[in-house]
Parts: sequence; structure tokens; C-alpha cells
Amino acid sequence: MKHLLLAYVFLASLVLSFSAFGQDEEEFKKWKNEEDAKFQQFKDKNDQAFYEFLKHEWRGVDMFRGVQRDPIPDPVKLPVYTPPKNQPRPVAPTTPAVTLAQPTPAIPPKPVEAPAPPPDAASIDFYGADISVPLPSELAVKLHGDPGKESISGYFAAMAGRPYDRVLHAATSIRTARRLNDWGYCLLLASIGRKMYGSMSNETVLFTWFMLLKSGYMAKVGFTGGQVFLLIPVDGRLFGVPYFSFGDSQRFYAVPLDPKSPVEITQMYAYEGDYPGASTLMRFAVSELPSLTNSTASKSLQFEYGGTTYTVPVTFSKDAVRFFEYYPQSDFPVYFDGSISPGAAGSLYAAFEPILKGKSELEAVNVLLRFSQTAFGYKVDKELFGREKPMFPDEVLYYSDSNCKDRAILFSYLVRALIRLEVVGLDYPGHISTAVMFSKDVPGDNIDYQGRRYTICDPTYIGADAGMCMPQFKGVTPSVIPLKRPS
Repeated sequence: MKHLLLAYVFLASLVLSFSAFGQDEEEFKKWKNEEDAKFQQFKDKNDQAFYEFLKHEWRGVDMFRGVQRDPIPDPVKLPVYTPPKNQPRPVAPTTPAVTLAQPTPAIPPKPVEAPAPPPDAASIDFYGADISVPLPSELAVKLHGDPGKESISGYFAAMAGRPYDRVLHAATSIRTARRLNDWGYCLLLASIGRKMYGSMSNETVLFTWFMLLKSGYMAKVGFTGGQVFLLIPVDGRLFGVPYFSFGDSQRFYAVPLDPKSPVEITQMYAYEGDYPGASTLMRFAVSELPSLTNSTASKSLQFEYGGTTYTVPVTFSKDAVRFFEYYPQSDFPVYFDGSISPGAAGSLYAAFEPILKGKSELEAVNVLLRFSQTAFGYKVDKELFGREKPMFPDEVLYYSDSNCKDRAILFSYLVRALIRLEVVGLDYPGHISTAVMFSKDVPGDNIDYQGRRYTICDPTYIGADAGMCMPQFKGVTPSVIPLKRPS
């Protein structure tokens, strides 16, 4: 860059001296404009080096099929606990009375006066929210020819010299205001690109990739069959998404930006190097729900315990339901430790506070078990969605049906949030359950984890209390899913 600047100054002075000898002024202006363009094309010294890299360093890679989380299908019908004839239920041990913990109310973000939109602003529908983003017309760089190393490197070079900074600043501001996680930010960039190019085109994918690089993410692109694919490494794992890796290094997942068009490829061309400074892995953890339209809905759920029927009015976030509909399959802690909307948290506390008040830890857990077991219909994911899909807590409240992993996710939230007991997830072949650490030992089926005793509590074993494992899993050692402890 320094040499280019010196050359610019030297040639400019040289041409000025030639003008005294009658050099055509129009030729000088043309030359100066060309040199200005070259100088502005790479405002960042890293862009020049990466552009040169992209022109050459591509090679064919084999794509691995998306990892299947569990090849054993969920049970189609749920087992129901049947107490032995002429034998009463075991006498419950005395455990301390629960002290219900009211969820900390979410502090709404301070209202920010939106600045007047610039003349080139565009309105984008992002999961129902109307978002204004500047879209300079010169930013709509076209991909010349079929996807390949020359055309993609050319796209990168052209974008590097355009006013992407304005859009990048706007996108990061929207991300903060709307409380988007990494994946939400990626989808926001894709929505901006789709608005700019009119569809989910190759240019839209390349725009998303370019902006992710400029945001510090370790993203890549690949191409095959006339199509460009976004490739992202993640902090954790994704399931059901094709991926590749260079040797034993980081996996790069071909996550579709259009969720209704899953990626199904076996080979592509990709590059091994990284853009300088772009080292952030994409995280799919959800520490807070996105703030989009702030729309909610309510319903009532019913369950029976101890001969009494209870009605539980619940509220859930419609934003969360829309946002998570096609959320990429992630590690189980993403769901178990995922955020719940303030409306859902408040409604669950209000409903269960009078029900659980004065009860022991064990009886309170049994109440929450019976709610999780019987307040919802049961359907496997293939029947409900046509694909594998774990749910976040707001989704479990929204949908009429759920399965074992969804109920385990909701139950673990209820126990940790309302009565502040530690919970772990249990991953059996074809089944997800939970176990709770009580203040005192509870008889029945249990596991030891990190020197602590956890009592098995199965939110899918209809009518079963704490300490009752499904008969088909007795003697089976599950994998433990460690979860966040109650705060």
C-alpha cells in the first residue's frame, strides 16, 4: 500500500510536469481517475492479499453427510406407569419444602430515537419486524460469469472498494437493538442481501460471506454446479447439515440461508486459508430471545395430579416461534440452556406458585413431572415437522404436541427456574430424559455424576414419579448432558 501511494505521488507529479509540454488534459483526468480507483479498491491492506489468495487457492473437497443425532427413532407410543396390583405407591421421603423463586423480570431496552432514514434506505421484513437499512445502489455488485475462483475473487475485490461500511454499521446496530445472536445476525445479513439482489441468489450468499468476514467471523464459501454455498465453522456441533474439514481441522458446515432449501451436495470447491483477523466461530447459543415484533399469545394447559385437575394459563413469544421454526439442529445444551421469554417465565411462575406453595421438593418435582407428561399431546418430529427439530421452551408451550426431548427441555427449565434444583439431561438410545439432584437422597432409579446423586425424572413416562426410569432403559447407562446450574 505504501509503495502504491508513493507511485501515485510520483506519477502525478510527473504527469503534471508533462502538462507543461502540452499533454492532453482529458488524458490526465482519465489516468487520474483510474489510479484513484485502484487506490480506493483496497482500503484495507488485508483485502489485497486475500484477493490475490482467492484467485488461486481453491481445491476440491468431499462433503460429509450431516451427522444424525440419534439413529434410533423416538418411541411412537409412550409407556404409562402402572403401579403393581395391591401395592400402594412407595412412601415419599421427607424433603425440604420448596421456596419458589420468581423469575427476574427482563428489563426492557431503553427506547432509542431512530435517526431519519437516509435517502437510499430500504425497508426489510425480518421475521415480521420492519427494519430500515441503507442500501447504496453501487453496493449491488454482480457476479460475472459462473461461480469460480476468478468470478468470486472479482466479487470480493469489487465489494472491497464499495461503501459497505455504512451497511455493516447499520447491521451491527440492528443486531444490538434487536438482541440477535450470531445466527440471527447471519440471517439479518442474508435478508439485506436478498433485498438488494431480489432473491436468495449467489450474490446474496457472497454478500453475506463478505459481511461476515468484515464482522470478524471465520466464514468461507464454496461452489459447485453453478451455485455458491456459505460455509461456517461453529462453536459446538450442528446435526443434519453437510460439512467438510481440511484434515483434522475445524468443520465447516454448509448451512442453508434459505431454510426451505436444504443443502444436498457431495463435493465442492473451497479454499483453505482464512481472511486475516476473521477468527470468530459462530455460536448458536441463545442467551436472550430476539426482540422483533414483541408479539405474544396465550393459551391454557391442563393436567391432573393427586386427583385434582389444574389449569395453567401460559403466555409465549410469537417472535420466538417464528425465529426458531427452522433453527439449525444444535447441541442439546443450546436448547436446555436456551432463553425463555419474559411473558412465558412470568405466566409459568404465576400459575405454579399457588400449586407448589408449601410442598416438599419431591412433591413439587412430581407436580412438574405430571404437567410435563400430560399437558401436551405426543408426536414424533417426523410426524409434527417432517424433520428432526428440538424445541425451545416457548415453542413447547405454543405447539399442542411435543416429544421426549422437548418435554425434558421444558421440565428442566421449570425445576431450575422455580425451585432452584440442579438438573442434568440424560441421553439414552432413542430417548431423552432428565435427572434432578435433591437436597436429600430420594429412593429409586438414580445416576451418579461428578460425585453427586441425581434422581431420574422422566417427563415422558406417563404417570411416573421421581425415581422411576422407563422399564426399557433400566440398566442402560445414558450419556449425561451437563446443564447450567440455577442462579
